[in-house]
Amino acid sequence: MITNSQTQENNIITIEEVYNHIIINEVSNSRNIVSPFQNYNLANNNDDHAIPIINSAIVKEIILDFKNEWEFIIFGNITITEINSNKILVTGFISGKNMEKGMINHMAFQHTWLLENGVLIKFIQ
Repeated sequence: MITNSQTQENNIITIEEVYNHIIINEVSNSRNIVSPFQNYNLANNNDDHAIPIINSAIVKEIILDFKNEWEFIIFGNITITEINSNKILVTGFISGKNMEKGMINHMAFQHTWLLENGVLIKFIQ
């Protein structure tokens, strides 16, 4: 069982937090950038149910990858679908400045999160 007394390395976060706060704050030069599209849709869940995960090394790698690829980023129209207890599908749109491609406006994305006992074991873009 996971408790909230875990260390900073393994604290419990939600997938919504990863997209809504963590990546945006870590990637963007300004901590004041806020997504104008904070309308999350949690498919197959009630709206009060957040999907908890352990903030593992893989989550940190995902954030580092975004930091290396984007100058700033905003996620929009996020839909989080719990396929089953071990597979989460996240779709939506990305806007921002990509290091290789320059300005990106409203590009569709799809991420699959594979979990095992609440721990992210694989992230597929």
